[in-house]
Amino acid sequence: MRKLFALLLMLSALIVATAEHPVMAQSQLDKDAAFELASEFAQCAGLFDALSGLMKRAGKADAAKSLRETGNGAATASAMSGTLGTTPEKAWEMSNNMRDVFGSRWKAIVLNEGVSGEEVKQRMALCVELNPLQTQLIQDARKQAYGFRDRSEQ
Repeated sequence: MRKLFALLLMLSALIVATAEHPVMAQSQLDKDAAFELASEFAQCAGLFDALSGLMKRAGKADAAKSLRETGNGAATASAMSGTLGTTPEKAWEMSNNMRDVFGSRWKAIVLNEGVSGEEVKQRMALCVELNPLQTQLIQDARKQAYGFRDRSEQ
């Protein structure tokens, strides 16, 4: 829970810094925070990929698809978080690279320890806690991409 709180604090600080002080948003501290948050989401994407593969091998296609799509959302949140510290192109590249690296790591852990291993449980708990933020980032991206705004913004 402390880690989630720290991550949310970092994200809030980054958003405020970017909105109110564009020059401050480029400081190394802000870039480090953006990288840390992007890494956390990429870890989740990798874990969801590993679990998706496990479900697929178990013949549970619907669960595999759901986990894969949740992983896609985590990868998108990773890239969006990364754009607070670098260009969108580099953020997407970084997100995809980290997803692959972490996915390989999580696959090995899940194959060796199963889903009930302590490390898997801890990461999954953090990913579940990050999910509302992930959902918000995705919804914000959709609003921006499709031109929707809250009625209060019109």
